[in-house]
Amino acid sequence: MKRFSAILAALALVVLMQGCGKGVEPETPSNPVQLRLKGNISAITPSTRVNADGFEADDKVGVYVSATGALASSGNMLDNTAFTYTGGNLTAPEGKEVYWGTPDVRLSVWAYYPYVESISNNAAYPFAVATDQKDEADYYNSDFITAQAANLAPQAEAVNLTFNHSLSKITIILKNGTGISSEELARATKSLTIEGVVVDGAIDLAD
Repeated sequence: MKRFSAILAALALVVLMQGCGKGVEPETPSNPVQLRLKGNISAITPSTRVNADGFEADDKVGVYVSATGALASSGNMLDNTAFTYTGGNLTAPEGKEVYWGTPDVRLSVWAYYPYVESISNNAAYPFAVATDQKDEADYYNSDFITAQAANLAPQAEAVNLTFNHSLSKITIILKNGTGISSEELARATKSLTIEGVVVDGAIDLAD
């Protein structure tokens, strides 16, 4: 009888401990909402990009996500993670998906292009445009663009990020003049050098 009473007491203690444990576990929603992103580039005239029409398939975009409303150099929900552009969508790599978790959580997103793997200080990210932009890749990679979406409530639809150009574009139009026809100008090999231009600086990705 004493042995039976001891077993009952032990079982009661186990049940009590389990009940206490459940009381301190964080709430986990049954259907967490995933943060999904879309990306487009604000148009300028004449148009530029990334390519003349916008992002291209498989372009990599750097993304930060924070639940505090502030962007830190590290320790955010996502730090400088490469999302892939496909058909208007920016997709997180496998295992890097972000969920709101509970309805009261608010998320903020910062994104930039062109993506680099390592940024030690996102408040002063060193960036330089290519001094020779004859090659298409050097031209497009010199167009630094950023986007931000703040204080986002949980939503099933994708958040649309509109990227804006952070640098200045110089547009030069060559026209024929005295002694040369428009046809001759079109056939001519043309080269242009601009001197005295600042080509590098530090960018604050949060602003």
